[in-house]
Amino acid sequence: MYSDNKYNEERYNRKKNFSHWGLAFQQIKLNHILLVMLLPIVAITIGIWVKMDFFLAIFDAPKLIRPIYEMSIKTLGVIIPILLAWAVMEVIGSLTARKDEQSILMAFDEKELRNGSPILMYKSKDKRRGYIRRVWYSPIPLDIWIERQERIEHQMKETIIKELDYDERAKDNRIVMVSLKGMKRVKEEKPFFDNELEKDMENY
Repeated sequence: MYSDNKYNEERYNRKKNFSHWGLAFQQIKLNHILLVMLLPIVAITIGIWVKMDFFLAIFDAPKLIRPIYEMSIKTLGVIIPILLAWAVMEVIGSLTARKDEQSILMAFDEKELRNGSPILMYKSKDKRRGYIRRVWYSPIPLDIWIERQERIEHQMKETIIKELDYDERAKDNRIVMVSLKGMKRVKEEKPFFDNELEKDMENY
C-alpha cells in the first residue's frame, strides 16, 4: 500500500520545487542580471527553429506518418526549451534558498522537523534601511518559531526586528520574518561589587 509518509514526503518535495521556482522568478524580477542565465536557452531555441528543416530531413519518414513525425519534432522544439528554462529556474531558486534553509534548519529540534524543514518562498532586501524580508512555508507551527527565535537569530546571524507572524495575505502556514544583518548586543552593566572593588583598589 501507498504509505502516508511517502505521500507526505512527495507532497513536501513538490511544494519545495514550486516554492523554489517561484523564488527564482521573484529574484529575477529583483535582479535583472540573472536573466543572463536564460540567454543560452534563448539561443538554443532560436537555433532549433532556424534548423527545423534540417531536423525534419534527418529521417525520411513515409508520407503516411510524415505529419506525425513533423508534429513530434516541432513539439520537441517547444518542450526542450521549456524543460531547460524550468531547470535553470530551479537552480536559481535552490541556490538562493540553500544557505538560509540550511541555517534555519539548525534552529529546530529533530522532533520539530519530522514533517519537514521550513522552505524559503520569498526574499527581498531594502537596500536603504537594510531590512531583509523572508516568507517561509513552514510545517512547524508559529508558536515554536517564537520559542526558537533566539536560536534562529543565532544560526542566521541576524536580528529579527518585527514579531514573527503568519502571512495574513496567504491565509495558510506561511511565516513572515523581517530581520537585519548582525546579532543584537546586550550591554551588561558592571556588577555593584566590581565597582566597589575598583574603588577599594584605588584607595589602596
